[in-house]
Amino acid sequence: MTSPDPKNNGINVPTIVLGVAILAFACVICGTGLALMETLTPIKPFTTFFARAFGGEVSGQNRAGEVIDISQAATFTPTITPIPSDTPTPEPTATATDTPTPTDTPLPTSTDTPIPPTDTPTPPEPPTDTPTPTVTSTPTNTITPTATNTRPPNRTATAVAAATAAAQPTATPRPIQAARLSGKLAFPVFDPSSGTYSVQMANADGSGLRTLIDEASAPALSPNGQQIVFRRWKNDERGLEVMNLGGGGFQRLTTYLEDGSATWSNDGGNLAFFSRRESDRQPRVYRYGLHSGGEQVITQNFAAVYGQMPSFLPDGRIVYRATFPELGIGLMNGDGSNFRLLAADGSATTPVASPDGRFIVFMTARDGNWELYRVGVDGSGLRRLTNNGSSDGQPAWSPDGSSIAFTSDRGGQWAIWAMNADGSNQRQLFVLPGPPGGRVSGEPEFVGLGWEEERISWSR
Repeated sequence: MTSPDPKNNGINVPTIVLGVAILAFACVICGTGLALMETLTPIKPFTTFFARAFGGEVSGQNRAGEVIDISQAATFTPTITPIPSDTPTPEPTATATDTPTPTDTPLPTSTDTPIPPTDTPTPPEPPTDTPTPTVTSTPTNTITPTATNTRPPNRTATAVAAATAAAQPTATPRPIQAARLSGKLAFPVFDPSSGTYSVQMANADGSGLRTLIDEASAPALSPNGQQIVFRRWKNDERGLEVMNLGGGGFQRLTTYLEDGSATWSNDGGNLAFFSRRESDRQPRVYRYGLHSGGEQVITQNFAAVYGQMPSFLPDGRIVYRATFPELGIGLMNGDGSNFRLLAADGSATTPVASPDGRFIVFMTARDGNWELYRVGVDGSGLRRLTNNGSSDGQPAWSPDGSSIAFTSDRGGQWAIWAMNADGSNQRQLFVLPGPPGGRVSGEPEFVGLGWEEERISWSR
């Protein structure tokens, strides 16, 4: 038997150390068990102990010790309190048909309700007894028509297109708009208050309107656009006169008050006009040589050519209103030979040839009012260009031959109008300051018939 160590005062040190170790190991085991119970089971020994000791209530547990599933209570409370979670919970919508409506009935607490992911689309509604067409819930970028699809992809657009097509005339295509007109127009303006004419000029678009000369009418611009010839009504200057457009250069060509409506040859060297200067007062066609300074009546078979309103063709032939022995639009050589009648029409007058010499346009009252017609230089293809209840007349070709200008009282006021060479695209260019024809006061009837014996002119 070992005697106590006198230095330890009879205390057995190894025994004490062993006991302390056993006690510490037991505490660790108990603590570990309690910690596992606190963490892994609904029983919260430490939390319950401290809550009861200090009068508090256990989180997730009431005073009776009943365990409450926090996630279920927060998710399905009647006040729909949002779940404190990192993932937001979508609010119930009208399309969620399979989600039960929260009620006051307690839900099972043993199983957590999973929160549906936010990026998952709502499943389609279950089929009912009566099948109805539904759109698949799978989003696609392309809409694929069914095999029996007979309706157009865009019904509204198709209906609008069909209505638009029906509203547009299909039998007659709309004429192509003419290019912007150029050049200058000279025209007569009659003043009823003074009983006489003035010659005025404007650009084809109506700008630059101005009076060139008073007491004058029936203007004709030269082919180069630098001179103008006109009929003078002044008492001491009766007859035909020519002047420069830039001013000055006046030259009196004839001295008979009955002379009128002169036009230029294509080379600018000759004039053609008509006059009732003879005692029988019958109109005759005359030719005036600007270089020679002489005039002569044009003859056919040694007899005078009776007619009015002559106009040159580019090749030197003359088209005019024939009055005897035949009546209508006549064509002859510059010397009067080779006559032929292009249109047998007693009222047709003021014929003008196109710059290329292919067509003749003239005015006629054959339809009851004054209208414009066109005929081929060979007498074929007679065609009506205007058709309305107003007076259309005094035609003039554009320098390029693409358009025809004329005077008209459509709408109740006289104006210069234009149309394409085929009669399409008729439109008003500008309003005239007065009517383009009238009877000069104090003059006998044989001196002039007014509007029928006046003309307008178009030059570059």
